[in-house]
Amino acid sequence: MPSFPSTSTLAIVHVSPDEPFIAATDVIGCLNFAKDFVVSGTASDKLFGMAEGLWEPDLGPEELFETVSQILLGALERDALSGWGAVVRIM
Repeated sequence: MPSFPSTSTLAIVHVSPDEPFIAATDVIGCLNFAKDFVVSGTASDKLFGMAEGLWEPDLGPEELFETVSQILLGALERDALSGWGAVVRIM
């Protein structure tokens, strides 16, 4: 069975202090910590461009949901290999 390189995106909430943080890994597992957002996958270049344009600090839950939804839909419509649709869950 062939192996395929993959990347991961992580969203973690520390037990103490209650501070969430996000990180992504590259294909060899090196962590990339970020203060604002991380992207990964087939459409990562398109996701990054959309996120740079739409993301703002200190978004509320509804604003964050709308922003993430627009980023995902805008980027995935421009990348045929990304599949169709997305699910957004706000923690």
